[in-house]
Amino acid sequence: MNFKNFIRKCCFVYALVCGLSVAALPVFAAMSDAADAQTPATADNSVLSPADLVKQQQAVVNGYKDQLKELLKNYDSGQDDDSALTDIRNKAQDINGKIIGTALLFRSPLNDINLRLDQLGEPQEGVQEAKTVTDERNNLRQLKVKINTLVGQLEDCSIDSNRLVERTIAQSRELFARTLTHRVEFSSPLGTQIAQSAKDAGADFFSLIFSWWQFVYQFKLLALCASILIPFFVACILAISTHKLIGRVKHEATKEDEDASYLKRLSFAFVATLVPTMICAVFVILVLIFFNYLGISWTNLDPVFRSAADVVMLVFFIARMSFVILSPKLPELRLMRIAPRPARLLIVLLTLLALVMGLDYFLNAVYRAVSAPLSLAIAKSFISVILVGIIILAISFVRARTSTEDDKKVTSWPLYIRIPLIVVGLLPILTALAGYVGMARFISQQIVVSGAFLVLMYLGIQTARATAAEGAFAKTFIGRRLVQRFNIDDSTMDQLGLVAGILLNIVVIVVCVPPIIMQLGFSAADIFSAFIHIMTGFEIGNVSISLVGISIGIIFFLISWFLIRWFIGWLDGTVLARGKVDSGVRNSIRTVVGYGGIALSALIGLSAAGFNLSSLALIAGGLSLGIGFGLQNIVQNFVSGLILLAERPFKVGDYVETGTIVGIVKRISVRATEVETLKRQTIIVPNSSLINNNVGNWTHRNKIGRVDVTFTVPAMSDPEHIVDVLMETANNTEGVLKNPSPWVSFSSFDSNNFNFTLAIYVPDITSTIAVTNKVRFQAYKRFSDEGIT
Repeated sequence: MNFKNFIRKCCFVYALVCGLSVAALPVFAAMSDAADAQTPATADNSVLSPADLVKQQQAVVNGYKDQLKELLKNYDSGQDDDSALTDIRNKAQDINGKIIGTALLFRSPLNDINLRLDQLGEPQEGVQEAKTVTDERNNLRQLKVKINTLVGQLEDCSIDSNRLVERTIAQSRELFARTLTHRVEFSSPLGTQIAQSAKDAGADFFSLIFSWWQFVYQFKLLALCASILIPFFVACILAISTHKLIGRVKHEATKEDEDASYLKRLSFAFVATLVPTMICAVFVILVLIFFNYLGISWTNLDPVFRSAADVVMLVFFIARMSFVILSPKLPELRLMRIAPRPARLLIVLLTLLALVMGLDYFLNAVYRAVSAPLSLAIAKSFISVILVGIIILAISFVRARTSTEDDKKVTSWPLYIRIPLIVVGLLPILTALAGYVGMARFISQQIVVSGAFLVLMYLGIQTARATAAEGAFAKTFIGRRLVQRFNIDDSTMDQLGLVAGILLNIVVIVVCVPPIIMQLGFSAADIFSAFIHIMTGFEIGNVSISLVGISIGIIFFLISWFLIRWFIGWLDGTVLARGKVDSGVRNSIRTVVGYGGIALSALIGLSAAGFNLSSLALIAGGLSLGIGFGLQNIVQNFVSGLILLAERPFKVGDYVETGTIVGIVKRISVRATEVETLKRQTIIVPNSSLINNNVGNWTHRNKIGRVDVTFTVPAMSDPEHIVDVLMETANNTEGVLKNPSPWVSFSSFDSNNFNFTLAIYVPDITSTIAVTNKVRFQAYKRFSDEGIT
């Protein structure tokens, strides 16, 4: 069975590839024709002289002036059309960007002229200069005046374009407020006029579509087929690729025997809604791109096609989200306690709700395309608002919820849900009946569009919270794969889960916030330009901040740091290890190279972020003052650490003694040294104290050391015999070095006891307990045998 499925998938993919190749043939031909038809619009400015550049750009400046005059005329005639105002604003901003680019062309020639004039200087009184010098100076001054005049004209054009942008923004706001507060008076003549206008608009639009279809059928039929088939094949491939992802998320949510947790159901709903919606958006956007690039769309039909694309995406999005949330076929993944049959009815009603709002938006574009009267748009909005309210009221009276005691028993919505639904349904209806059709339409848009994206936002934020929870990311499919492949520990997985949650929140904001803002009267171009402004740079006081630059700097810092970490690992594991370099030296080299790598990565990141590194000198000067007063100890420890790493009076693993601290060196950093005592206590010793105070190193050159073992015997014993016994014991004990040889000292005596000290040398001074115990055991046996007690 699996083999058959594999064969079917291979055949399907092969069919897709073949169809894509066939459909792409006319597109490539059209692209080739378009490329051949294009001619270079401007010459290379780098090969022009300053005088020729002035002549060429004067024509360009005149073109800017003509374009701004035309936009101003369009503004005067289109003050009541928000789409026209948006188009004018976009064109004015585009012209302003071109003006700035043109002005920058004169920077280099003007600098060259000023430099040459400085070299020539002013004519000296009473000194006859060459005529060529005088002519050159005069020509340069005239050319400078022309350039300054042209730059002044560009500045005037830039000011005019900015003023036009500001006027369109103010007019759009005023038009938006006027639309919300305008009251329509209903009358019988108005109904007759609307009926006639609807008939005329329908005929005009049918004629326009028929003319467009005749044009496409005769000249662009293959391009039309390619414009639809290629995006369709791309969407199919994406759907097949993401089907496993959705299935895997579904499996993760339902693999346990018990019901899936609420957060898992939220995650599934978010992924199963967002991914197919994005695929639908890719398909629709690709169709529009091919339509524009291949010349299929007409200028007056562009808004109609764009609005149709928006309607398709909106209806698909709301239908898909309704189906996933209600899940009539998957009760274990259902977010709401709703029976299957009412769930299907609710999906139909919610899809119908989106369809009504989408048709209202689409008819707006149609009426603008045929220049229909305003009364027709008002009537259309009135009907759509009433339908939206009726559908919401119908949803409020659906008996959909299952009882907690009996799953088969269906009850009505609880009052805290039904009453808000009734209010939301009646509000646009009553507002429209009162004559405020614009306000009612605005309320309906907020209910349908903004409400849908707010629901998706809630799903995304809850999914991000679930992903960022402690230990949650390691349980996901991606987390398990990362653990299996890279053997990542739990703390690192929690940090990766936090990063994944942050990135998911960013995706939710980018996807959901712009459509919600657009319902408040802002255009997509306004949102995009604000986003670009925030990302490319904004000023707080005298400080300029660029999020793009900061992000690039962070990326370069991370890349540099990872490369340096790889270099340190390669240097330590390959070069130093093969060279049999001492572990202390290797640790010192790793530490120094690591700190140097951090400094180098920071400099690379700051440079990539756009910071002026020359200003670091001022920062260093300020820091030096702070170091002189408040950071003396830190700097002293830092410098002492560098001295310890360079001179290496002790290394990692040495047995040292400083003051009352005795132990083994575990780590040497630039600020402090870690010493572990014999009781396994770690002590952090500042490096300055190790430099300024006496330090004993028992293992500086080798680990051979002396251990003194004391013995006390009764006074009636023969001291010389005791010395002989102890010497024989030391020489016969395993672990005691013969060279240097052990020796015994008759330390002291009194009337009752003799005190002896046996000095032995051991090969490892850091582990002497075993040897001293053996010496004491052997001495005790000899004393017992000799009768010495």
